[in-house]
Amino acid sequence: MDKQRLKVYVPATTPIELNILISLLAEPRHGLGIIQEIAERTENEMFLSPGTLYSALKRMDKSGWIQQVEGGIEPADGNAERRTYHALTRAGQRMIINELDRMERFVIETRDLITKVRDDDQGGMPERQEQNCSDGDDLPEKALELNRFWRSKKPLLGLSLK
Repeated sequence: MDKQRLKVYVPATTPIELNILISLLAEPRHGLGIIQEIAERTENEMFLSPGTLYSALKRMDKSGWIQQVEGGIEPADGNAERRTYHALTRAGQRMIINELDRMERFVIETRDLITKVRDDDQGGMPERQEQNCSDGDDLPEKALELNRFWRSKKPLLGLSLK
């Protein structure tokens, strides 16, 4: 009898959730620290409002991807203020790996599809779509760059990967 592989459904994260998880790779952070790290890392392309951040943190804590940890006492305007820190869990690390693998598969499949369309002498992309893709010739290279970028992030987890 052939053994069938059991597929387990792993939900995809949102870009906001993935960026929060990545921001917690190096160390636990409080809310403002997460907002600042994401803004800096994305060169201000992603800026989270506190409401968006705390809604996402609540969902992620419930999913087991992060957990609240004891935070230090930090001075704020001369007053000591206790802040809630959030740390990445093993489940959160696995979620990052799953997302990187999913993105990698997407990039490879997209690159292969673009190559197939380009090589197809019979059809190819309709004229109208080609006009909308002004820099379409660079698309496979951009996909490869994205693939290389995400591959370079995997070692940050300190986990053995495929």
